[in-house]
Amino acid sequence: MNPLDIAILVVLAVFMLRGILNGFIRQILGLVGLIISLVLAIRWMSNVAAVIVHYTGFSAQIATAVGFVGLFLLLYLGCIGLARLLRKIMQLAMLGWLDRLGGGTLGLVKGGILVSVLVLVMTIIPFGVSVRKLEHESLLFRPMQRVAPSVFNLVRKWMPSSGDFYQELKESLYDQTGKLTPDVLEMLQFRQSDNSEKKESKIER
Repeated sequence: MNPLDIAILVVLAVFMLRGILNGFIRQILGLVGLIISLVLAIRWMSNVAAVIVHYTGFSAQIATAVGFVGLFLLLYLGCIGLARLLRKIMQLAMLGWLDRLGGGTLGLVKGGILVSVLVLVMTIIPFGVSVRKLEHESLLFRPMQRVAPSVFNLVRKWMPSSGDFYQELKESLYDQTGKLTPDVLEMLQFRQSDNSEKKESKIER
């Protein structure tokens, strides 16, 4: 376990504790907003990245990362505001251990999605060798890398025109540069090999 793993565990623990304190109702509204923000940020990041490249001259990788994070935060903050407004209007109240248990569970899920988003951004940005070494030695980096894509692919059934997460990411980066960085290629190849293993497992059954 390296410093990156410890940082991931700390973030997950903080979100779980926060979920326990806030309770289920507030957490479920926040989780819905988080998922909506993730899906829309992925869908629109290519357009935003193109605008950023045009006006700032940033590299495609940086522009895509900035566009994705900016959209995600903007949409998420909007959803949080809406959730608080709905909670006040509806005046929902669920007290007791069940509300706190549900809140802790949802807090952990939210933390997992946010950590996964950060991990994916780290993959896109061309960091130095020392950071890449931490990523490869981390026990949790690979598993967390899959969380946000899995959530996106689960939700995209309501968006028929969308490709899966990795397809959207690949197209967004490729549209801007005509090429993909080694780290992004490695992530895509890892995903393909993972899917192949799942298919083989189903066939054996």
